[in-house]
Amino acid sequence: MSELIQRFRERFQMWHDERLDGPSGPPAGGRPLRNPLGWAVLGAVVVLLPPYHFRDAFSAMLPVSGLVFLAFYSARSRFAWHVLAAELLIVTPLYVFFSFSWRLQRAIHPWIMWVPIVGTVLIAGLLFASRERYFKYLEQQKDRANDDRI
Repeated sequence: MSELIQRFRERFQMWHDERLDGPSGPPAGGRPLRNPLGWAVLGAVVVLLPPYHFRDAFSAMLPVSGLVFLAFYSARSRFAWHVLAAELLIVTPLYVFFSFSWRLQRAIHPWIMWVPIVGTVLIAGLLFASRERYFKYLEQQKDRANDDRI
């Protein structure tokens, strides 16, 4: 029984170490690694969907920041996470407070301000939770590209 408990403890420790440090080697079955910011790409694409009503500079800020994020994301840049954080924590509040459409919605429904506040807090939590995984993903992609060159 002691051997069984010892084996379980060792396997649990291996599983725990892999979970913290990422997989040690290529994924099983040769599947490509997933980028942890995939959810942000979906959000950036949604921001770019019509209708476009650019009445002032603040109305154009959100689609432009979505395009900038997509450019950094497609280039697999380390700055994609930073651009996403700036978009979420700087551009989105500016857009909500100063764009014409949100000023109109706040005038009609004052309680609607809770929607972007709660959404920003939830998405910021997701953003900061994916930070380390994104940087590890980039390192794994760089190592994989170096291994392919050899």
